[in-house]
Amino acid sequence: MEQDGLLGRHVHAQFAAQASRRPAATAVVVDGTTTAYGALASLVLDRAGALREAGVRPGDVVACDRPRGLPLVVDLLAADAAGATLLLLNPDDPHARKATVRSEAAARWSVGPTGTVTAEPRTARGSGADTPATDGARATSGAPALVFATSGSTGTPKLVALPPDALLAGVRWARSRLGAGPDDRYLFRTSPGFVTVLRHVVWPLATGGVCVVMPHGLEKDAGEVARALVRERITITTFIPSALRVTIPHLDGGAATSVRHVLCGAEPLTEPLRAATSTAFPAAEIHNLYAPTECPMVTHHACAPEEPGESPLGPAIHGAVLRVVTEEGHLAQAGESGELLVGGESLSSGYLRAGALDTSHLVDDRWGGGGRLHRTGDFARVGHDGAVHYAGRSDDFVKVRGFRVAPGEVETALHADPAVGNAVVLAVPGTNGPRLAAAVTSSTTAGVDTDAVAARLAQRIPQYMVPSVIAALTDLPRLANGKVDRASLIEALRATPTASPEVELPHDELEATILGIWRRVLDAPGAGTHDTFQSAGGDSLAAAELAFLLEDELGVEIPSTVLRTARTVSELARAVRSLS
Repeated sequence: MEQDGLLGRHVHAQFAAQASRRPAATAVVVDGTTTAYGALASLVLDRAGALREAGVRPGDVVACDRPRGLPLVVDLLAADAAGATLLLLNPDDPHARKATVRSEAAARWSVGPTGTVTAEPRTARGSGADTPATDGARATSGAPALVFATSGSTGTPKLVALPPDALLAGVRWARSRLGAGPDDRYLFRTSPGFVTVLRHVVWPLATGGVCVVMPHGLEKDAGEVARALVRERITITTFIPSALRVTIPHLDGGAATSVRHVLCGAEPLTEPLRAATSTAFPAAEIHNLYAPTECPMVTHHACAPEEPGESPLGPAIHGAVLRVVTEEGHLAQAGESGELLVGGESLSSGYLRAGALDTSHLVDDRWGGGGRLHRTGDFARVGHDGAVHYAGRSDDFVKVRGFRVAPGEVETALHADPAVGNAVVLAVPGTNGPRLAAAVTSSTTAGVDTDAVAARLAQRIPQYMVPSVIAALTDLPRLANGKVDRASLIEALRATPTASPEVELPHDELEATILGIWRRVLDAPGAGTHDTFQSAGGDSLAAAELAFLLEDELGVEIPSTVLRTARTVSELARAVRSLS
C-alpha cells in the first residue's frame, strides 16, 4: 500500500523498501563501523527467524533490555517483522523497576544484554498474563508495535502502547516538512526506553538515512555530543532545551555546519536560547515540537529569527488533532486557557495494565472530527494570534493566600525575563499554608539578580502570583528522562543551605579552584572536598557544565570517563594532575 510516500503500515516494511532500493548504502554507524542496508536487512531477517524459533508469536510482548548499539537496532526491526510487540526498557533503570515494567506488560519473552531470548515466568497479574496471544499478523490482531514506560502518579509506571500508525506519523511529517531522505544523518544518543528512539532510529531507517549510534555513557558528556555532531556530519538532531544549552558552548564558532534541522521540545524554548542555537548551528532551521509519549507527533512551530519571547507549541501537524479545552468544557478562544487534548494518527492504543489495554484516559472528540483524544494533563493558553503556548500542568494549580495560581503561568512570565535561562515554579509547604517558590538559572555567565527579577516579574503578573522566594541555581536537577526533578527542587527550596562543621577544606590551589566551580555548578556553598558529586545534587547536565567550566579554567581537556570515576573534589584533583 502506498501512503504519503510510504509502503505498508509497519516500520519493517519501510526499512525493507529502503534496503531493496539501496542495499550498499550505509544504514547504521557504531563507533566508526558501518553496516549497509542490505547487510542490516539480512541480520534482521535472521533475527526475526530466531525469535519465531524461540517461540515468539505475533502479538507477544518481548521485553528488550539492551543498550544502544547495532543489536538493539536489529531487535527493533526484527520484532516488528515477526509481528511481536517490543517493550523497550531503559538499561540504566534499577532491576526492580524493570521487573515491575515487565510484569505490568505481561511480557512473555525477554531479550537481555547478550541477546539471549528467554521465556518470562507466567505471572498471576490479571487474565492478560495467561491468555494465549492472538495468532496472525499484528494488522489483524491490533497489537501495538512498541511500548514505552513513563512515570505514573500512582507510583507504578505507565506503559504507553503505540500502534504501527503512531510510529509512521512522524516519518510522514519528517519527509514532507524536513525533506528527510537518504542524505540525512541522525545521532542516536538517548536511552532506548524513551520515545525519542522514533526520531533517532525509525525516522532514518524508514527514509533511507543513516543512524549514527553514540556509545553508551558518552551521551552524558556535552563535549562528546558536540564533537559527534560535527565529526559524524549530523543533519537532523533533537534536543531538550536544557541539554541544548550545555552543548552549545562546545560548538566553537558555529562548527556544526552540517546540521540543517534542530528539533526541540519538552521544555520552554526561550528567545536567548534560540539566538545561541542560530549561532551554533548557522545552517539549521529551529523547530519547537509538542510530542508526548502518548501521542509522539502533535504540533510543530518553525521558529523565526526575529520571533520574540518563548516559542509557541505551534498548530497541529497534518493528521494530528489538538484541542485546548476550558474548565467549562468549550474550546479555548484567544486569551483563554485550558487543558491540552491530543489525538490523530500518532495516538497511542492505551496503557498496558496487567497485559490488557486500558483506554480510560481517552475521551471522545465531541468538539469536531470524531475519534478519541488523550487528556495530557498539560495546560495551555491561546494567544490573540491563535498560537498555542504551553503553560504547565493542568493539575498543578495551587491556592496561595486564597488565590488560585497556575505555576506554569508564572514560569512563562519568568522565561520572558532576559536574565533568566530556565525557571521552575512550585508550591512549597509552609507553616501558614503553601507558598510559591521559584528556582531560576541565568541566561548568561553573569548570574541572576533575583531581586531585579522579582521586580520585573511584578510588572508582568499580579502581585499575588510573584513567588515569595526566587532562588538562583546554576542548573536545575533532572530525572533520567531529562525532565526537571520537581520533588528534589521542593526540598531544595524548603531548606536553608548551611555549611557543615565537618566540611573538608581544600589542601592546595587546584583543589580550591575545583571546589569553587563545583559549588557554583551544584549551588552547594557548604560542599567540601570529600563530598560526592551525587550527594551534592549532581546529575548528567551538571556534570556536562562542570566539565566545560573546569576545562575552560584549567586549560586541560577532561575525558568523560574521569568525571564518571572521580566522585569527589579530591579525586578529581588527582585525576587532573595526572592529565597535566
